[in-house]
Amino acid sequence: AFVRELGAAGVIALGQGANDALMLKEAALGICVLSPEGTAVEALQAADLVVPDVLTALELLLHPTRMLASLRR
Repeated sequence: AFVRELGAAGVIALGQGANDALMLKEAALGICVLSPEGTAVEALQAADLVVPDVLTALELLLHPTRMLASLRR
């Protein structure tokens, strides 16, 4: 609900848990982060991208052209 309230078209979401799946799906860009605690299948399926850690996700946001090939449909 919070993503929709913000305006999903302008939201980038990061998460790894089952409770993050809807957020990842609703956001304009959902990034699933693999984590030491584990990563829920629901989050993997809902995300647009999967990255090994939060720092990699943030690095992609600093250099968005790196995502082009991954997001190409």
